[in-house]
Amino acid sequence: MAELDGPSRNEAGKPKTHRSCVGERKMRKYLCASRKISDRGVQRIIRSIVQEPMTTCGELQKDLELAAARRRRSRQAVRSRGGTGVTMAASERSFTGPLGKTKTVEVPCPVRKPSEPPRRRPSPSIPHSTASAPLKRTQVPCWCGAGETTQQEAEQMMVQLIFWVQVDPTGLGRPSLPGDTPTNSMAVPMMLMCLVQQLTDGRGQGAVLKYKKLSSWCVQKILEHVQRDGTAVLENVSLEGAELPGCQGRLQNPGHALEAGWFLLQYTTQWGDKELQETAINKFVELPFQYGWDKEHGGLFYFLDADGHCPTQLEWSMKLWWPHCEALVAFLMAYSQTKRPGLLERFSQVYDYTFSHFSDDQHGEWFGYLSQDGKVVLDFKGGPFKGFFHVPRCLYMCERILDDLLDNKA
Repeated sequence: MAELDGPSRNEAGKPKTHRSCVGERKMRKYLCASRKISDRGVQRIIRSIVQEPMTTCGELQKDLELAAARRRRSRQAVRSRGGTGVTMAASERSFTGPLGKTKTVEVPCPVRKPSEPPRRRPSPSIPHSTASAPLKRTQVPCWCGAGETTQQEAEQMMVQLIFWVQVDPTGLGRPSLPGDTPTNSMAVPMMLMCLVQQLTDGRGQGAVLKYKKLSSWCVQKILEHVQRDGTAVLENVSLEGAELPGCQGRLQNPGHALEAGWFLLQYTTQWGDKELQETAINKFVELPFQYGWDKEHGGLFYFLDADGHCPTQLEWSMKLWWPHCEALVAFLMAYSQTKRPGLLERFSQVYDYTFSHFSDDQHGEWFGYLSQDGKVVLDFKGGPFKGFFHVPRCLYMCERILDDLLDNKA
């Protein structure tokens, strides 16, 4: 298919080619009708997110091919054994922590369908006599293929994580120090909610229902971070959901709030909760963008103080790659669910800054750390914190959402 308005040109004036996209004209027409932006802006979004693979990591294709090969081997193993998989049911398990405290927590429990022949049972579950003990990998006998073995290992690890989060958090590597005030960090319930979504994705309604109670608990804990009569999302609150004193209590992380926002939007899609959808968009997508966007230089601040003081984090004014990835996903997902033109405008605003500052057009991938005025501070593409995660997830999810918008409009 021909380009929309002929080949675009780079800064040197040379023609720049793009891959064609099926339904490109329909996409342009759809976006133009949904919001008041220029036709050129629509072209830029389509070409850069859907068509140009240079913005992704060079290893993405290789990893996708390896993942596809693993899935093929898993399906072959299932066919060779004649297995149909296992169903999931909720159960309760009592945990005893290092201080002798016992608590009963609802955890995943794999069970065999009545119609299935008996299979070899996995090795005994990992003991939970101490929360801080290192978790050992156990060799689980294959029930019905490599895919189920991996799932069982993940669910065993999930049992340990639930214990760490709901019973004794010392196993998370954050031991409580004398005199330290216990806090509810938003990172913990939101990432546990993300794990639930990953474990249940594509595994049927039974698995989803089994984790519903845990998901609801995560939602409740996330919502406790909306403070000051709904005008601020704070990174840390007390265990009772109240604002903490000092700089720890005033800390804001716009990127985390935006990421929690689209986690909540996924939950509302699954359960049809319209009231929570409005809360997610208003308080966890639009509000963090309003106070987190640098109106002078553009981009999202890394940390902020709710009272306007200087945060104690030395990197607070820097622009990091991952908050912008989360903002792209959050605004595009919010728009796909509501079709509000203003949300797509925000997406375009974040997109313009992100791809003009983080993306390395010459060598591929993204830089991760910029100064407040948008200049590259650290030129490495990977390190202890920036791995192969936020960028490919963002690009993959944005492309899927755009494809869905195009398919539903066609």
